[in-house]
Amino acid sequence: MLNKYFLSFKTNAAIKSTKAVRETSGFSNSLSIGILFTYSDKHNFALVNEMVDKLEKEGKNTSSITYIMKIGEDDNYQFPFFNIKDVDFWGRWKKMEVNNFIELPFDYLLNLDLKINNVTQNILARSMAKCRVGRYEEGKSDFFELMIDHKEDKYEQYINQVYHYIKNLRNGE
Repeated sequence: MLNKYFLSFKTNAAIKSTKAVRETSGFSNSLSIGILFTYSDKHNFALVNEMVDKLEKEGKNTSSITYIMKIGEDDNYQFPFFNIKDVDFWGRWKKMEVNNFIELPFDYLLNLDLKINNVTQNILARSMAKCRVGRYEEGKSDFFELMIDHKEDKYEQYINQVYHYIKNLRNGE
């Protein structure tokens, strides 16, 4: 599919020409948190919901969006979602929810994927978020201001680590 090629091209261009102001503020001063993740199964989806609930109890405004590789007719998704069919031939997002999510100036954008993919990389590269947080992957540092070196492939532990690290970020203290 050529749209995947053009999407990768646009991702590389976005990394080089971003207009976003990147800075890491303390968690206590943050107001808005974006959550980007790839749907894998109902258990992991429930863990993301728990994370959203925790953040909202902390007084944070959250917005979430889900990349779904294959949409089932009987699936019910709580968050706005997208898939590769929402990318046009030229690698542009056709779905307004994705474009709106990219434009939001989150204090933190949390990528909750254990391994980022080309589709979510584009959103990370184009995002106006101040601080993008994700799992450490060799060669992916252009996509994040904070990378968490989580060695295991246990989703619940990774989400807990993300929460732990952002919650403990302070402003120069």
